[in-house]
Amino acid sequence: MQTTEFTILFKSLRASNNLTLTSLSEELNLSLTYLRDLENGNRKPNEKIVESLITFYNLDNAQKRILYDAVAKSTDSLPFDIVRFLKNNPVSLAHVIEIMEQSNSKKEGR
Repeated sequence: MQTTEFTILFKSLRASNNLTLTSLSEELNLSLTYLRDLENGNRKPNEKIVESLITFYNLDNAQKRILYDAVAKSTDSLPFDIVRFLKNNPVSLAHVIEIMEQSNSKKEGR
């Protein structure tokens, strides 16, 4: 079992809504084993489960940001919403790449 920001948030959301893992499993149409593994840190959340949680709990923008960031830290990756944004906005992606290249050049002393 690995406690992460996501596992803490996942359990907190469930508990604050007075849900058991069984009832959440039924509501989301996901296996109890899968949800138990998520809550215990034995599985990493994917974008589909994160979006299901956002919809189910009706999270506002601030709560979404907290969830996305918790998942990113727990999975050592970029937040799903940022990846989606960059995929859908090639100009923004090009700017990020340019900034990265400039940063790398400065680090290398160019």
